[in-house]
Amino acid sequence: MSRVTQAATVVSLLCTAVLAGCGSSSQVADNAAAAGTSAAESSPTTTDEPSRLERAYERCTYDRKAARTLDLGDEGNTIVIDTHSEYGTIDGVACVLTELNTPKSVIAAVDSTTAMMGVQDADVDGLTYSWSYHPDNGLNMIITGP
Repeated sequence: MSRVTQAATVVSLLCTAVLAGCGSSSQVADNAAAAGTSAAESSPTTTDEPSRLERAYERCTYDRKAARTLDLGDEGNTIVIDTHSEYGTIDGVACVLTELNTPKSVIAAVDSTTAMMGVQDADVDGLTYSWSYHPDNGLNMIITGP
């Protein structure tokens, strides 16, 4: 089970305990056992197969410079990229865009974005790319997928 899946299971169990008024996650486990399921089975089912975004994130965070610009969220369905300034490293964004086989048309649009253009978007191959650029903040990009 991936770290993201494990974290999601723990959060799900805690939320279930709070929302159900059970008091603790051990009581959720007891309730699940009484129902004939494990505590993990009583939470929403998740696949052990990493998402496209999780795979890209895992491949691109081995480089420490790149890892500082990348964040994975939403149970592996979102990558947030922040280069921090115009002088920040682009290693992370370059790696992620390569790993996701991002089309040249999207890369060219990102490259030509100016501070005056605001947030730009592209939907390609089941992924949504949203980005903006400012010299003080660098490139900020959010990639979401299924």
